[in-house]
Amino acid sequence: MKEIIKAVTKRIDVLPMVKNYVSELNLFEIFNKHIPKKSNEHMEPAQILCMMVMNIICASWPLYRFSDWLADYLDGMAEDKTNASKYNDDRLGRSLDKLFNTDQNSMMTELSGNAIKVNSLEIIDIP
Repeated sequence: MKEIIKAVTKRIDVLPMVKNYVSELNLFEIFNKHIPKKSNEHMEPAQILCMMVMNIICASWPLYRFSDWLADYLDGMAEDKTNASKYNDDRLGRSLDKLFNTDQNSMMTELSGNAIKVNSLEIIDIP
């Protein structure tokens, strides 16, 4: 009796490197600090915004095709079992609205500080 092997392939691309850098910069924590999840929300805006940043860096697909892009990377068997269809354009748009309405200067200052620390950048004063 022959054993049937089912093989599923998913893309890897540069996403693991981008995901690592997003993690090093503590981007999720920064988003979560400035845009906390409300009790009636199913997903954290920080998670959605981090995925959107990764999409912009890796492929820059439009919002209405975001879940198609994400489905290429998720197989449901790895560490991230998130269903790609949860990232619909309405949910993405609501997260972008929240990002627009938050204190973006504080977020960028914190993110810049993290980038300087993580990459050991030398800061010089320009007169």
